[in-house]
Amino acid sequence: IDSARKFVESLKWYYPDTKFVIMISMLKSKKLDEFVKEIAQIADKIIYTQLADASRSYEVDEFKAVMKPYDCDFEVFKDPKQAYLRLLGYNKPSIVCGSLYLLCYLK
Repeated sequence: IDSARKFVESLKWYYPDTKFVIMISMLKSKKLDEFVKEIAQIADKIIYTQLADASRSYEVDEFKAVMKPYDCDFEVFKDPKQAYLRLLGYNKPSIVCGSLYLLCYLK
């Protein structure tokens, strides 16, 4: 989570008045709630997608539960490619982060 905190601090430093559309996916071995707590600070919207191997990643319903305490708009997709197309459709500053496994689906 230190890396998420440092990442958010860096973005706030370089882009102080910018909110981002952030696409994420995360393995269950990571702390999704703490990660979301950090990135929600800079998010205009969060797009969550689960990996094809859903047994290793948080499912969309688990993500919805984590988002309840945050005043941040979000969407969920089971298909990473659909999530990515949605991200591109916003035509706003965007970030893809979380699990590096997500990149395999976006090539």
